[in-house]
Amino acid sequence: MNQLKPKILLVEDDLLSRMSLKNRLENFGEVLEAPTKKEAIVLLEDRSFDLAFVDLDLESELAGLEIVKILKSKNIYGVVLSGREDEKIVEAAYENGCRDYLSKPFTKTSVELVFKKFTFLKNKNQTLQKLKDIFLTNDESLTRELEIIDQALLGQRPILINGESGTGKTFLAKFIHELQGAKCPFVHLNCAEISENLIESELFGYEKGAFTGASKNKKGMLELADGGILFLDEIATMPLSIQKKLLKAIEEKSFYPLGSEKTVKSEFRLISATCEDLKLKIQKEEFRADFFYRIEGFNVTLKPIRERPDDFNTLIDYFIKKGERRIVFDSSAKKVMKDYAWPGNVRELERTIEVGK
Repeated sequence: MNQLKPKILLVEDDLLSRMSLKNRLENFGEVLEAPTKKEAIVLLEDRSFDLAFVDLDLESELAGLEIVKILKSKNIYGVVLSGREDEKIVEAAYENGCRDYLSKPFTKTSVELVFKKFTFLKNKNQTLQKLKDIFLTNDESLTRELEIIDQALLGQRPILINGESGTGKTFLAKFIHELQGAKCPFVHLNCAEISENLIESELFGYEKGAFTGASKNKKGMLELADGGILFLDEIATMPLSIQKKLLKAIEEKSFYPLGSEKTVKSEFRLISATCEDLKLKIQKEEFRADFFYRIEGFNVTLKPIRERPDDFNTLIDYFIKKGERRIVFDSSAKKVMKDYAWPGNVRELERTIEVGK
């Protein structure tokens, strides 16, 4: 993906507002200012821009709409700035070609969301192609599932990844982390590998003396994930009692470590994964319905390889080429492999080919 910072035009006649917004925009790219419509048009004729933030009312009422029309003709991502909430004016702004409408006073979060949308549209095709290359697929239904990841990158809603063992759930969660920013924390807990009496302290942390053996304070995974991603793998195995406590922590963005009377705040994005049918577990009262509705948001299902027949030979060829030795499967061997159910999916196929080498 292109890492060059975008070129931004800021058109605002109020000096204080222009200085304040410029200070924020410089975190995202190179900013040039224009206090008038005339100066903005000159800059648009002389230079190239990726985005433009345009005050709706410059020297005259709705003068910014004329600039928005120019932005559309030059395929520049236009953002209208206005204190007006009249639906007809908002509609006119979009009809003239703006891509976003920010109401004054706008927040840091609203500006960040503009750049997320811009980046999403700019990199949409590259991201999807990279996902297809990673999963070695041209399967139409799997591609539609992977398209959901592009949409998910625009916000902070939870992501729930469904799929059998070995389909790439953990791999996808780590890829999302890279797309969101590899410098932010990525905290991974496999719920199936932690006993019920330990999972609470792993998630929430504890104070010294909270229980026998708690000889010092320990930060929990929720706290460690602050500003990043908390990935809960095999979430279907999480005990009901922990689901209830975690539900509250997710809703309130805060929690109490074991043995502590002081709350800890943590802003993280939750990604969960499961190979089980959570709705069926809800019916059996083995999973909380309210917790399910909190962890779902963008739901992605990774297909097993037995349902991706057109990808099978591509996967075989890829794993053969990964090793130093070259082996060949004749047509009869490939048929046997293709007819096998592969309960371990891609992971099992890769190991089988490694052993065959």
